[in-house]
Amino acid sequence: MDAYRNGKLHYFGHSGSGFTNKALKEMVDRLKPLFSAKFPFENPPEVPEKIQWVKPRLVCEVSFAEWTDDEQMRQTTFLVLRGDKDPKEVVREV
Repeated sequence: MDAYRNGKLHYFGHSGSGFTNKALKEMVDRLKPLFSAKFPFENPPEVPEKIQWVKPRLVCEVSFAEWTDDEQMRQTTFLVLRGDKDPKEVVREV
């Protein structure tokens, strides 16, 4: 999950739940044209997994339990893609 802060994109966590197998395949198909070799964040995540970066062109809505002390979302669940939002409109809720 990411949002803009002072005009720069920041990483705030990721979500692996909320997808059926069908929805996950559809999401990958939708993201393929956005694949990128460059990370788009001001603060790239430090995770051991291989990451496929994508250009920040889509907005999704997630639910989450809380913010951690290091500004990461905990227990995130994907809800829906938001076609009515521009990615630059997304900021961290306080």
